[in-house]
Amino acid sequence: MASSESSLPIPFATVELVELQRASDTDIAGYFSFIEVPAGTWTLRVSAFGFETLEQRIDLGVDAARTVDLVLDPDPLRIPGITVEAAKTADPAGPGAFKIDIEAAKVVPALAEPDLLRAAQILPAVSAASDYSSALYVRGGAPDQTLVLLDGIPIFNPYHFGGVFGAFNPDAVASVDVLPGALPAGYGDRLSSVVSIRTREGGRGDHQGSGGFGLVSARATVDGPLPGGKGSYLFSGRRSYLDMVGGGITGDGIMPRSYETGFQDGLLSVSHEVGRFGLLSMTMFADQEWIGLPDSNANLVDYDWNWGTRLGGLRLQTPIGPSRTLSLRAGWSDFTTSLDSRWQSGAPGSWDPTVRARGTMRDFLVGGEMEWWVRGHELRVGAVSDFYSMDFDSWRAEDPPEGFLEEYVPQMKMDESLNTVAAFVEDQWKVTDALHIRGGVRVLSSGGGQTEWAPRVGARLDLSRGLSFSLGAGRYVQAVHSIRVEEAVGTNFMSYDLLRPVDPAEGFMVSEDAVLGVAWVRNAFSLRLDGYVKRAEGLRLPAIPVDPRHAQVLEPEDFFLGEGEAKGFEVLGQYGSGLTGVWLSYAFVRVKNTVDGVEYTPRFERRHTLDVMTRVSLPDGIRLTLRNVLATGQPTTPANGLMWPLEYDPLRRGFDNDLPSQTLLLGDHNSLRTPTYWRVDVGARFSYDKELWKRPISLSPYAEIINLLNLGNVVFWEPSSPNRKDDPFLQLPMTITAGLEWSF
Repeated sequence: MASSESSLPIPFATVELVELQRASDTDIAGYFSFIEVPAGTWTLRVSAFGFETLEQRIDLGVDAARTVDLVLDPDPLRIPGITVEAAKTADPAGPGAFKIDIEAAKVVPALAEPDLLRAAQILPAVSAASDYSSALYVRGGAPDQTLVLLDGIPIFNPYHFGGVFGAFNPDAVASVDVLPGALPAGYGDRLSSVVSIRTREGGRGDHQGSGGFGLVSARATVDGPLPGGKGSYLFSGRRSYLDMVGGGITGDGIMPRSYETGFQDGLLSVSHEVGRFGLLSMTMFADQEWIGLPDSNANLVDYDWNWGTRLGGLRLQTPIGPSRTLSLRAGWSDFTTSLDSRWQSGAPGSWDPTVRARGTMRDFLVGGEMEWWVRGHELRVGAVSDFYSMDFDSWRAEDPPEGFLEEYVPQMKMDESLNTVAAFVEDQWKVTDALHIRGGVRVLSSGGGQTEWAPRVGARLDLSRGLSFSLGAGRYVQAVHSIRVEEAVGTNFMSYDLLRPVDPAEGFMVSEDAVLGVAWVRNAFSLRLDGYVKRAEGLRLPAIPVDPRHAQVLEPEDFFLGEGEAKGFEVLGQYGSGLTGVWLSYAFVRVKNTVDGVEYTPRFERRHTLDVMTRVSLPDGIRLTLRNVLATGQPTTPANGLMWPLEYDPLRRGFDNDLPSQTLLLGDHNSLRTPTYWRVDVGARFSYDKELWKRPISLSPYAEIINLLNLGNVVFWEPSSPNRKDDPFLQLPMTITAGLEWSF
């Protein structure tokens, strides 16, 4: 099913067999099917928001199959609001995904420019380590336990500026689904959650474009039809310009003085109909970042640091008969980094190398999935094979300059690979119109002979007046793990992660969860409540740092088999629709990890988080946003005392206790919490519709303020004596950003 204007598929349209009182929804590619339809002449009625309703008579013989191509004419309307009540949902049985509205996400106050990953943090299941990080901590799981997919291809480190914001241009994205638990068998292989990002298809009617200018970067997106009218393309690009205009960022303790940094990214999406073989889609993504030093620092130290991500994938989706579809995909993803630094040791022109580091993570994958519908059952069967390769090699001078980046780079040499094969089968059964049941199993096997079975179940009961109950549980398996030290304070400022394969001799990492949910939708109001419990074993965890404030962020070698558990309760309420309404999110979570016999609360845990956002649309295209976040402080390690080292003086035959240095005696790990976190953000946008070169164009200038009240939220303390907090490192200060967005 497609639009007559753009030839784009129409997803989630309602298709009815009027006389038989049967209905179905189209999928993301516009396909639908009815099975066991008796012979006769029937009326097929199709309706979708924004399109004219279509009725078409079809003749069906005995034991015959019929393929019908439907084209709907657009019927755009400008209305103040609409209420939709649906008896059918495309979500799988069990607790569903959180779906992020892309247009609404664009108005969430963010740093520098709209950010989909930071917008995901308004969900109750998702939290952040600090204001400086867009890494996703989902229901007590570390970021390496969340699988981020771009059009079905895993992506490593989808961040810019060290993790300050995400690498995805929202103008090029069609949907973002966050699955925080009770995952269907088709998703894996991570312990905690899945974030599925899908790029939008280009239009097939006319070429169109959009973009924006912010304080940090400029972006542009263009899409349109391919020659022949059976395909479309979309290209999106972005480039920062701080380094081009002489700007930079001032370092504090990690980088010397100031440095210049930049980034760029690009995405290409192409889709084309291939006759009876269905739809062939291609996605290509790449980004690159770099750090350099201005000339004023060139006589002291020299840095050459760059890193980036590349991703590519092909997907063929084809219908096989009236009740089956086949999807095949292949892709690759890699992340590379390179760092060289030199220190001027003496005379001008005399340089000593201090760091040489290289790193690469790769994943090649091939897979396929078959889906068909039989007598109220939706059966899915599939398999995917991943080929992981992780290669890291770094050297550091034994005595690097104190206070510089070199202190935080470990020496390591690693070249490891792993091949995994996952297969799954799952059946979703529509028992009645109100009761849906899902059951399946996923199997993960490695080249080392390790095999784990992961059964998963779910159920949903839809009652009257928009009330539904859901229950889901599952077992999950993970074959790679992070070498980042989550308990090091430095992880507050670095979202980038390096992974390595698990040792097959020690087994995979395994987790289990159970989720109970209640949802209520009534007119413009929706409410969702989820309660969950999780436990994990076989976690690869480094030893707890002696002093988290000065610990290295990466630990390449020494890991223990640890355990983790989390339990929590979440509330998500929304009133209104579109860009006007109120969003309320509350989360309670309690997390415990155990490593080397020590039980502790992870640094990223916020026991309570309340997030309230109000969006108001005013006349003349004015949109205002107010966001208020109130949360429990994060765990930190207290200082219990001071110790002065004693040095024996043989001439005086005594100890010298007048040494200037002192050692801070720390208490139990994470036994104290920072003060309550409170942040208020505001944003304003103005929309103008103009005509330029005889074409309509929309302009949207915006301004946003992060931390409007400039509250001194604390990341951590650097105490100089017991129980003193006189040297706090603060979260983001009041930050103002402005920009202009456009579309035609």
